Amino acid sequence: MHYNSAFSSSYLTRGNLTQESRWLNTDATWKSTVHTYDDLGNLRSSTDPGGHITTYSYTDDWANTACIPTDVNTQAFVTQVTNHLGHRTQKRYFPCPGLVQRARDENDILAGRDGTTYSFDFMNRLVAQNLADGGQTAYGFNDAVPFRKTTTQKITSATNLVTEVKLDGLGRPSITKLVSDPQGVVYTRTDYDALSRKATEWNPSRCNFDVDPPPTSCSGESTFGTTQYQYDALSRATKVIPPDGSSSSNNITTAYSGNTVTVTDQAGKQRRSYTDALGRLIQVDEPNPTLSTPAVTTYTYDALDNLTNVLQSGSRQRTFTYNSLSQLLSASNPESGTISYSYDNDGNLLAKASPAPNQTNPAVTVTTTFSYDELHRLKQKNYSDTTPLVKYSYDGVAYLGCASALSTSNSIGRRTAMCDGAGQESWSYDVVGRLLIDRRTTNSVTKDFTYAYNLDSSLASLTYPNNRVVTYAYNAAGRALSAVDAANSINYALNASYAPQGALSSLQNGANIVSTFYYNNRLQPCRISVKSSGTAPTQCSDATNIGNMLDFTYGFNAGTSNNGNVASIANNRNTNRSQSFTYDELNRVKTAQTQATTQPHCWGETFGYDIWGNLLTIGGIQPQYNGCTQESLSVGATAKNQIGGYTYDAAGNLINNPGVATYSYDAENRMTTTAGVTYTYDGDGKRVKKSNGKLYWYGSGSDPLEETDLSGTPTADYIFFNAKRTARVDLPSATVHYYFANHLGSANVVTSSTGVIQDESDFYPFGGERTVTDTDPNQYKFTGKERDAESGLDFFDARYYGSNFGRFMSPDLLGGHLEDPQTLNKYSYVRNLPTTLTDPTGLDFNLSCTQTKDNGSTCQGGVQGTTTTDANGKSTFTATVISSDANGGLVDQKGNQYNATVSGAGVSFSQAGSNQSSTGVFINGSNATTVQGSGDLAGFSFNFTYSNMRSGVTAGGTFTYSGTYGQAEGALMNAGFQNYFGDTFNPIPGHFSTYNYNAVDFRSPGRPGAGAGSGHFTVREPVLRIEHGITIRLSQTVPTTGTLHLGEHNPYTGGMWSHIKEVLKYIF
Repeated sequence: MHYNSAFSSSYLTRGNLTQESRWLNTDATWKSTVHTYDDLGNLRSSTDPGGHITTYSYTDDWANTACIPTDVNTQAFVTQVTNHLGHRTQKRYFPCPGLVQRARDENDILAGRDGTTYSFDFMNRLVAQNLADGGQTAYGFNDAVPFRKTTTQKITSATNLVTEVKLDGLGRPSITKLVSDPQGVVYTRTDYDALSRKATEWNPSRCNFDVDPPPTSCSGESTFGTTQYQYDALSRATKVIPPDGSSSSNNITTAYSGNTVTVTDQAGKQRRSYTDALGRLIQVDEPNPTLSTPAVTTYTYDALDNLTNVLQSGSRQRTFTYNSLSQLLSASNPESGTISYSYDNDGNLLAKASPAPNQTNPAVTVTTTFSYDELHRLKQKNYSDTTPLVKYSYDGVAYLGCASALSTSNSIGRRTAMCDGAGQESWSYDVVGRLLIDRRTTNSVTKDFTYAYNLDSSLASLTYPNNRVVTYAYNAAGRALSAVDAANSINYALNASYAPQGALSSLQNGANIVSTFYYNNRLQPCRISVKSSGTAPTQCSDATNIGNMLDFTYGFNAGTSNNGNVASIANNRNTNRSQSFTYDELNRVKTAQTQATTQPHCWGETFGYDIWGNLLTIGGIQPQYNGCTQESLSVGATAKNQIGGYTYDAAGNLINNPGVATYSYDAENRMTTTAGVTYTYDGDGKRVKKSNGKLYWYGSGSDPLEETDLSGTPTADYIFFNAKRTARVDLPSATVHYYFANHLGSANVVTSSTGVIQDESDFYPFGGERTVTDTDPNQYKFTGKERDAESGLDFFDARYYGSNFGRFMSPDLLGGHLEDPQTLNKYSYVRNLPTTLTDPTGLDFNLSCTQTKDNGSTCQGGVQGTTTTDANGKSTFTATVISSDANGGLVDQKGNQYNATVSGAGVSFSQAGSNQSSTGVFINGSNATTVQGSGDLAGFSFNFTYSNMRSGVTAGGTFTYSGTYGQAEGALMNAGFQNYFGDTFNPIPGHFSTYNYNAVDFRSPGRPGAGAGSGHFTVREPVLRIEHGITIRLSQTVPTTGTLHLGEHNPYTGGMWSHIKEVLKYIF
């Protein structure tokens, strides 16, 4: 149809963006992306600067015949996208509403299956999502007041996870229910103030919150409690009152003064920060010893908002340089020296030059080069020294002699093989992309791990190389109940039960060992008890019933100064071994001591640090602990944060501990030899061999599942339950041992299958071991990490840790958090807070979780981890953190690889072989993370730079879309987003802009039900502004840009009246 007959289809000047060029100053060239279009202005192809082409097809593909125009191809929607390798993604649409009915990838197309299908109700609301394996999530709506939405997810064909969300009168999510929990319905509740700000939040509870007023207590529920929030006139949070706090004490306060923010925690510890006019962090003041005499850390940026300089207390300067595309060119840190980077035309990292290990001249470098395939996937890593080459292959196609795929089915778009200096590894996948088989060859020995899954992707069974099959069962709350080896009649875990927040409350191991866990109203662990006989304790403070194998009571100074730091650990089996702790103004452990002051179990220690986070001294507490067996340390630190008198190489690795040992490293700064033992790693950095007689077999995870001798003969299998090492089976004897850990995951007790204690230890704060009983060869000790007998070092996956001096042997590859200067030291262990934290080496995304899906041993404070308490006092654990690695991939701190997808709820991360997909929470102060859109959001590229959990925003930043703004808006609507004109009146910069753009807003309904987990996209519509307010929309300009934030509350979900009120609020 032509509205202007003079503008025919032969007229080629249409305002379509045909080329986008970015200037690269380092080689004085333009990097261009080229677009082509058809007569209708539809984007037909995009060619990136490297010459890789993506094509788009608009051939109609309708799910039914309703509303279909006759004898015409409407070309209304993108129905196929084809990448440079010919891999296709296809969509089929319902013709009337234009919603997606089917989405499938190349694997689905080749197999002739539908992939993922969708159903909608008459209001175009999603009512079902069906996966290729039979998995389904269904949604039901009650449109009568009060509005409710029910979500039903299949766990198995016979078990469903059912949740419900109730909205209040203004359409805000008020009450959620985990309806299907067999232990009782779990409720959460949020109340709001008059300005729709969160005012009160209830901990999960099995008492009914769906009443007004809600209950003020719950019988027998120690976790019952509320958190209250207070704000200033600008809606900035000024006070957070936790469940054990009050308005006058034991709370977190935030004071604002211009560009200065001062935060005071429950224990009175303070930190002050400053931001510039662009909202960038420019200074942090730490007490030294008070804020009146602060230790100052400053941050500077370039014109493109890139961090260029960090100066900590006038020293330890860190500098960074970038090119005109904001690609990092060099990073100079005191610990690791200067590392330089170069890139190809598409922005992939081509080479990294860093100081060479095992020598001290910083001018001598080692270069790592990277190569990629046409889809920008890493194919090869090559090193200029003797570090072995690593090759990767994809799509079931072998590469340069690398291992072939186990199966070509479902292999497209997935890594299928890897070759490295230790051997090779191959993977096969099921119809929804989950890992089926992991086949590893090391030392000419080949072993398989085989996985099976439930319909919700939880792990149903794991088959070990020796054909041991461990089967996992789950309840209707999606929580693990048991892990059983039926063929050998071994019940590794049975009868698991959970507290309302999803944390494990009881568990049986074997025939007679029972663990009991209790939590306080801050959801912190207050009691861990293990028994093989007698009666389990009935509450945190039960002094009558004591576990005969392990029994700890934890104190956090509840109600007075509970900032999350562990204040005491009472050993109820032997009070002489009870421990207590104090902390300095920077929340570093200051003193630690036992209750006993005489032998055999007494020790008392003080710890001294410099302002840069170097642990310098460990001394005895005098005179109370004279004659006790304390650790001892007295060292100095250099300007590189290295121990004086020790020898470090140019890369920052410790290579000589005088009189103790020497160490050598490879180009990845992984330790390769010490004490006459050589270590070998696979292409993902996992340690797979020790030359003194051990091979490690991991499967898809980051912890060994099996150990063998060098010939491949099994010596031990390890069984995990709820992501924790639960049992070891010695081979060939098939003898079973059980592990029982403290709040940090340290193995305090190892027992026989009947509960006889075979190994028992206490630990000093930084991991030194005090052995009580030692008749078992367990080597997994402090925080569950392996302690190498030959060196005494703990293997922390990427680095080695020395508990005798409380620091790592090599610099952290990723650095720390800008808002907390104590994390900037690349050698320090968990910012010198080892009683509360475990090692978090990542930076970019945490993984969120809720009581509806994740078990509590791996979920605390809304974030996944591997222990039980986080740094904010909501449970102490090491949060899983997803980061962009040097190769452009997404990995966690243990090297596990992730895929990311984006929806209104947030950034969802899934790991091959994992039992879940989880929403990420961007960690502020870390590097920006780029995620490519897929599925309904294909064509979008997201650049995440912040989060704001006070507003529920899990990730925010900017986006680009490969088509026009009209196509971008159509894609958002196809993805379930709706346009709300009330947002147009939002007085936030970028709306009703006076130049260049109009802004149009889209929000997703929210998850689950309307409200929480809503995405907010602001699409910029380019315009040409003429005098007298006349504008011309540049409708064919590509790419489209805009801003987004994910995971907030949708303010418009209360129906038309709520929507109108919001609009009026913005207007008046």
